[in-house]
Amino acid sequence: MNDEDNVALIIHREYAEKILNGEKKWELRKRPTKKRGKIYIMSKGKVLGSVEIIDVKGPFTVKELEKHYDKHRASREDMEKISQGKKLYALVLRNPRKLRKEVKLKYKRGARVWRKLSREEIREIRKYETEQ
Repeated sequence: MNDEDNVALIIHREYAEKILNGEKKWELRKRPTKKRGKIYIMSKGKVLGSVEIIDVKGPFTVKELEKHYDKHRASREDMEKISQGKKLYALVLRNPRKLRKEVKLKYKRGARVWRKLSREEIREIRKYETEQ
């Protein structure tokens, strides 16, 4: 198991689907990350697929991000809600892969961005990954 694929990024279902369908190339966040490589995408306690983080761009104002709608697919209203008046960063994504079956994990609700995955959870998730 690589260290790079032992975490899941928690994302609202609507945006998670857009990432995994290849429509959304940037995920907007209030903070940058040093993570690069493969991560899993999780929404409402289920792992839906994986994607690679290849870069982080920013910081951007909401106004600047409006010019890049084709990459992030977020409405101005959503960006303003996320930013709370602060600048945002774009996690640059590539190689989205949906799982053949969503994998439900035990999940504590609350304000979280990342969820560390155990070896057992990763083994379970990998059963449903598609071929590279």
